[in-house]
Amino acid sequence: MLGQDLHLYLLKAVEILLGIAIIIALSATGWLIGQAIKKLVIKALSKTPFDEWFRRFSVGRAVKTLGYTAEEFLGVLAAWIIHIISMILGIYTAAYIFNWQQIKELSYLALTVYAVGFLKIFIIAVIGFILVDIFIGYIYRSTELRGEIQMLRPLAEYLRIVLYIAIMIFAIEQGGLGLGVLPQLLIPIIWGVTVMIILFMIYLIIQSTRTQSPQHEL
Repeated sequence: MLGQDLHLYLLKAVEILLGIAIIIALSATGWLIGQAIKKLVIKALSKTPFDEWFRRFSVGRAVKTLGYTAEEFLGVLAAWIIHIISMILGIYTAAYIFNWQQIKELSYLALTVYAVGFLKIFIIAVIGFILVDIFIGYIYRSTELRGEIQMLRPLAEYLRIVLYIAIMIFAIEQGGLGLGVLPQLLIPIIWGVTVMIILFMIYLIIQSTRTQSPQHEL
């Protein structure tokens, strides 16, 4: 009986060691592929004006504050995505081979829902933010008078914030991660920004009438 139990323990230990070996092998392979992809992305984009173009938008300026060029950021991001997916894939493969049912279900969920979902959210958010910046920039360019720009700026920035929030909600929906209490958390933020914009517009109107009134008296 003792020998049989010892034999089962040894088989289980070998099974676990083989599973760990599979995870390490696939993770290492993903790391090598990720590093190669990163170098390829950086080399390809560094030959183009992509970094200069990307920094014209809020996402690009945020990347710059992190100390990365646009091509370095995309290269590192691509590498990390491959690293994470390969690690989860290694866990799923080991769980599938050795029939670790609970780990298999969790890793499959992480691979198909969370990893893919976060990737969808990132892509939709970046593209959406760039389109919003282009749209707001067009609004600014369509106004030539300085007084109009001063009045238009708070409205344009308010519109930018609202569109950013709408894009994030849409991205989370498309990512399949569920919104939960997110709308309830965003509603007071939107109302707060709206009240501040209205108060600031009233202030600008009062300031504008004060500066114009002496000219009318003359």
